[in-house]
Amino acid sequence: MLTAGSCDVDNFGDLLFFLITERYLRDAQVVPAGPFGWDMNGIMDERIRAFGPLLSSEQFDVIWTVGGERAWGTLEDAFRISAPEQLYRRYEQASPAERRCILESVSGATSMVDPYLPSPIDHPLNAGAPSVVNSVGISDIRGLSPSRQREYVSLLAGTTFLSVRDDESSDLLRKHGIDHELAPDAVHALSIVRPVDDTQRTDTAIIQVNGAVLADLGTAAVARSLIRNPDLRGLRIRVLLAGTYRDLGDSRALDEELVDAVTKLAPGTDITIIDDRRPLDLVDHISRARIVIGTSLHLRITACAYNVPRVTLKIGAKQTRYLTLWDPYMPCDVALGNLDDATSAALAAARRREVRQLAARTSDAAHAHLKSLAEAVLALVESETYRDREQRAQRRAGLDGHR
Repeated sequence: MLTAGSCDVDNFGDLLFFLITERYLRDAQVVPAGPFGWDMNGIMDERIRAFGPLLSSEQFDVIWTVGGERAWGTLEDAFRISAPEQLYRRYEQASPAERRCILESVSGATSMVDPYLPSPIDHPLNAGAPSVVNSVGISDIRGLSPSRQREYVSLLAGTTFLSVRDDESSDLLRKHGIDHELAPDAVHALSIVRPVDDTQRTDTAIIQVNGAVLADLGTAAVARSLIRNPDLRGLRIRVLLAGTYRDLGDSRALDEELVDAVTKLAPGTDITIIDDRRPLDLVDHISRARIVIGTSLHLRITACAYNVPRVTLKIGAKQTRYLTLWDPYMPCDVALGNLDDATSAALAAARRREVRQLAARTSDAAHAHLKSLAEAVLALVESETYRDREQRAQRRAGLDGHR
């Protein structure tokens, strides 16, 4: 079984998608893949394979896309955020023709409908393979050109099992008559497959801010906000990087500036950066925290899974869209000037029964969905015939709007 997604990028949530999905596919041989074949052994104990060459050379029982926000960029965008530094510098200096050669050498293609969502029909050996697209957000399709929108709709219409995680994505699929399920993000299931003793909470506040947001707010302003916050006094502050990928992730340099600024303004503050990069090590830090403040959606979802008080700073529509549906009691879209009130509200909300119950129900729903989906997929594999694959390939080839 090929499991595809952003498995070749150091991004907390994207790597958790693979690790969570793998837990529910223990009876299957799982091959992790992304658009490129980078070595992720340092944080994942895996060499990620490029799915393009794999799908062109080997036949798979299932193609499973593990989750994430889709339709945000091109193959070139994916390469830009994840390529090793030396290779990317060579790419930047190359001619357009040389760039196409570099992309093809590491991905087997020069363009894709979506760099993280394999298109079975593009690979004859797997044109009829059952496909799963789970725990995705696809509402950004609406911002694409009409031709690209048609490509996406065609790809999603040919999916065997499709699950989205927000209302807007569900509404879009319903508009196009595409069968799907609406279910909470797979990462909510963490507390089911990896429970912790919540009586062992530490006196730690986890802080995480996307690099672009931190640059815009200014490290000095964020430092002042943390120091004056009454709910953070006496807590150890740990700065966590949710992703280190190029341009769009968190910034180690700015995080270091933030630590320096806090230390200069309040020399007695216990503040440092968490150096761990393995996703489950980061989960351990989050699950034991007294409070979590950040911009990352999966920082928030992990905190929700373990009922840790949580505040999401203002960053964009994706977080608000998701949290309004699945985690509405905790503050989100919070401006820096309102952080004091938001942390107090989060700490108070975490003590309310309905908040704890909703977090538990959401984790249970994510677990039940993943469990039933894995069972359905494995049962389909057992009963699958050559004729089934042939008919599926024919249907995909005949979908309107396919390239």
